Amino acid sequence: MPIEMDGETYYSTDEACSYLGVSRDTLNRMTKDGRLHKYRRGFARTTYYRKTELEALRSLRQIDGDKGE
Repeated sequence: MPIEMDGETYYSTDEACSYLGVSRDTLNRMTKDGRLHKYRRGFARTTYYRKTELEALRSLRQIDGDKGE
């Protein structure tokens, strides 16, 4: 279940994977590449991902040189 903090929604690792339709390895690679950031709450070991960042990855964008074929 996503958590709400300071007006932002955060997903756990499993929820983020499901939301994006990717594996944990892919999610970790996106984090390592700088496309996503990890968040922790207090001293908890659970890692969270911000929903707005996940939405940005899901949005469609034109690829350079592609004419929409």
